[in-house]
Amino acid sequence: MAGFRVGRIGVILAVRDVDRSVAFYRDHLGFAVEALYDDPPYATLSRDGVRLSVAEQGHPAPDRPGAPGHRRSSGCGGLARPEYVDERL
Repeated sequence: MAGFRVGRIGVILAVRDVDRSVAFYRDHLGFAVEALYDDPPYATLSRDGVRLSVAEQGHPAPDRPGAPGHRRSSGCGGLARPEYVDERL
């Protein structure tokens, strides 16, 4: 679709080990850590307009992808925020 440019994108990944995942994305790929949470383990990182969140698997949360009752069954989700939205859509 033409007419808009995506200026930022976000992804949530379900991981086994949040600390290890944060270290990988920070140390090897240059992401900056924006936030860390303990219960349940969760982190948000960013780089070049990409927002990456990692959530430890196996914790109940009704709003988390893959949880019972959630409309998606995958272990990851995403959000794109366009800089321009055509109001006709």
